Amino acid sequence: MKRHQWIGSVLAIALAALPLIRTAADENKPLVVARDMDLNSLDPGRALCDTCQIYLAATYETLVTLDANNQIVPLLAKSWDVDNQQTHYVFHLADNAVFSDGTPVTAKDVKFSFQRLINLKAGPSFYVDDVKTVTVVDDHTVAIDLKAPDSAFLGILAATFIGITNSAEAMQHGASDADDAATKDTAEPWFLAHSAGSGPYVLTSYRPNDELRLTRNPKYWRKPAPINEVVLRETKDAVAQSQMLENGGADIAMQVDPDTAKSVHSPDVVIRGAPSFNFLYLALSPGAKGNKVPLTPDVREAVAAALDYNGIIDVTVAGQGRRIAVPIPLGFPGGDGHKLPVQDLPRAKQAGQGRAELRLRYYCEVCSGEFVRCRLLAADAEDPARSGPNQHQAAPAADAVPNLAAERQWGRHSANNRLLCTGLLLHHRICEIFCDDARYGLGPSCRRKERAIHV
Repeated sequence: MKRHQWIGSVLAIALAALPLIRTAADENKPLVVARDMDLNSLDPGRALCDTCQIYLAATYETLVTLDANNQIVPLLAKSWDVDNQQTHYVFHLADNAVFSDGTPVTAKDVKFSFQRLINLKAGPSFYVDDVKTVTVVDDHTVAIDLKAPDSAFLGILAATFIGITNSAEAMQHGASDADDAATKDTAEPWFLAHSAGSGPYVLTSYRPNDELRLTRNPKYWRKPAPINEVVLRETKDAVAQSQMLENGGADIAMQVDPDTAKSVHSPDVVIRGAPSFNFLYLALSPGAKGNKVPLTPDVREAVAAALDYNGIIDVTVAGQGRRIAVPIPLGFPGGDGHKLPVQDLPRAKQAGQGRAELRLRYYCEVCSGEFVRCRLLAADAEDPARSGPNQHQAAPAADAVPNLAAERQWGRHSANNRLLCTGLLLHHRICEIFCDDARYGLGPSCRRKERAIHV
């Protein structure tokens, strides 16, 4: 059987619907996924991370979900009604939906899950900020009222972070949906060893920095999962993941960048590209209090016109990406259909008339597939020491407020794995963006590439 490698992040994939299905002879063998896991919690009211989405989609279910075409379709709710103001939503639950212990999914569980998410005030709570009240109409009907009209509410409900929890089981082990849940709820340790959802899998075991093991839910109310056991194995970088594929230690690798993929030559490995919601952006902050020179519209226009968009895509993801015009991931409403930015050096020069000539230079370091750090340098030709390939000034103090920030979220939420390239110094003719290399060390699989632009 061929092993499969996915380039890019499949962030919200349900393990029951993995596009890789073993033959009948392999059905009872674990499916091993090599991944750098970023789990901050396994509690459905507290978990907020990329790997959390995979885990939650496998063990819990939401009222609605998205199909392969990103269209909203029923899941625990078989139908719903919405008023004209889009503030009152009524959901009718599937009559045959059950949790992994066999008890029915009821409106009481929906209310508990929403109220707990609101009152925990944890990472994913912002998803339900607009919820005003949740009312149990009957065992299989629940009404949700919003504080204000929201045409996107159904789409929000498809997020795996709003899964429905077995309220009786959770409360038995310390969970609370009361107003003081943020301080009184004690269920998080229990959730590290148990799941309490209606999804196609149940949690078997979790060993931090080692593996997450899931087993097929024998009482699943829809079509059973095709694979009996799934193991997410902690594998830190792209090179190690690709090696696991080639030596048979893994069936799927989820964070292998295109360059590392080129080094994989085993006939037993199939390489497939998958769309990702990740995106890179350069943010200009005219209002930053540390700003020394105003970032006026003409300066911002000059920077935007000078950037080599296609070159950045080539450097960061080996050309396997698309330009976007707005800070909304492709696949989300409003993310596509806009005029795309292009490099226009004559326009950049015209917009920056009367200012010093600049040479823009940036480099990007690609680590573990979707992990990318970039440093953008801009220096005039009269200062070769500052623009030389190895001359990089130390990063500004942690409390410095940047004028210009290049930000890339690594898919992790711990301090030593979140990249913020910050700090703009603009002294008449020179500006730089610095990455704090001391705080964000590079791993063994990171590679550096450089590009230069003369404006």
